[in-house]
Amino acid sequence: MTQSGHFCRIHFWHAICFNNNAINKDEYIQLVWKGQAYPGGKTLISDYEEGYTDAIPSYDYDIQKAKELIARSGLSQQETSFELTVPTSGYGPAFGAAFQESMKAVGINVTLKQVEALCWEGL
Repeated sequence: MTQSGHFCRIHFWHAICFNNNAINKDEYIQLVWKGQAYPGGKTLISDYEEGYTDAIPSYDYDIQKAKELIARSGLSQQETSFELTVPTSGYGPAFGAAFQESMKAVGINVTLKQVEALCWEGL
């Protein structure tokens, strides 16, 4: 993706990030991890993992706000579509489906590309 791609548009990015408006963390915990997790912070990275930072702002789940941010990005519905690669095992299928549904709710079409776990590790 180039610097002119849709993920470089700050409003689009803020709308779909895991710590932002389009993601219902409580729903993900139930659908993906069968209730065996907790909202660990502002991102999907736990506070004990490399790369975690408190510097990232957190926002409440708000579909309407996510739609407004996407509209402010200036992107057409076709331009907001993208492909997400997920592993075929573990949390991959459930996470992919939950993410796809979350994006659909705000008008973004996500195509899932599943790869075998061994391939996933090499990405």
